[in-house]
Amino acid sequence: MTGLSLGVINAMLNRFAKRGWVTLNKLSSKKVKYALTHEGTAEVLQRSVEFLRSTVHSALLYQRRVERYVHGLADQGYTNLVFAGSSEIGYLFEYASAVFGLNFVDARQKREDGCCGVSDASDASVNKKNGKTVVVIVNNDIDSDSEAMLFEYNNSAQDSPERSALVEQVSLSELLMPSKDDPADGLWSKK
Repeated sequence: MTGLSLGVINAMLNRFAKRGWVTLNKLSSKKVKYALTHEGTAEVLQRSVEFLRSTVHSALLYQRRVERYVHGLADQGYTNLVFAGSSEIGYLFEYASAVFGLNFVDARQKREDGCCGVSDASDASVNKKNGKTVVVIVNNDIDSDSEAMLFEYNNSAQDSPERSALVEQVSLSELLMPSKDDPADGLWSKK
């Protein structure tokens, strides 16, 4: 369940007992009862709060980075954003698109519904008369399907010139990870 060996768990529990976080009571020669102490409960609570604070901080920073990226697309005159990438980041693109007035299309959702792929999603959901379209394909290590989507869109765009759109293939790590040139990166060091 934890992925740790019995020896490692026993060593950790003994260390926690020495710190006063856990009490050990021998029930028999083979059975031990462990109980979390008041100090142990306080430690778990403190670590949980720190983890939550760090997670919220990171999520807000990621939201700002995606908003900055989508704002840049809006400034370039794009009015339609077809998104292909993981749903864990897609909601940030959807929110940023709404903030900056872009029509958002989730190509992955269209695929799961059995409707179509990236090129069909952009045709079915984006009226070309409404302005310029950008197809954003976010790649990460877990998501190899984005490569297929990019290939599919590029091939369909060659067959149909009226389907022309900017296709941006974005690395998730480049989009979300800090850089030395970004003033918002100072936020990473704050706690």
